[in-house]
Amino acid sequence: MALMSALLGQLRPSRGRAASDRRGKRVILHGQSGRAYAFEVYPAACAIEDVAAVYVYARSRPAEAGGGDGAGFDVGFVGRTEAMGQRVEEHERLGHFVGHGFDTLLISRVAHELIRNGIADDMIAGHRPVLNELLRSYQGAALS
Repeated sequence: MALMSALLGQLRPSRGRAASDRRGKRVILHGQSGRAYAFEVYPAACAIEDVAAVYVYARSRPAEAGGGDGAGFDVGFVGRTEAMGQRVEEHERLGHFVGHGFDTLLISRVAHELIRNGIADDMIAGHRPVLNELLRSYQGAALS
């Protein structure tokens, strides 16, 4: 029951398109299941504290452009981690996202590992981010 309560605490109702200036705010993304997840919005290159989280590297898109996820982003990579700050540094050190134009990092703080895994799997299935396929061997070893 506690697991279900924690999962439901991560779900948020959709509130439509995100505002054009989203930095420091929250946006809603949906997974394949239709569940809505709240994410904090940060610049892609920033220092983040070590928190357990599901995270998304994305490109922001003008609201009038249409398409994408409905929240103004093109999702490029979805991951999960127990230490967000270390993971950001690792991605930067290994150059995983160089040349992909990601300008936004979306973070949903989730302490429970099973819930993180469920959200990340739902997001990956719903958005099919190209870099999740390209980094599959890395993801299996280090991002799970």
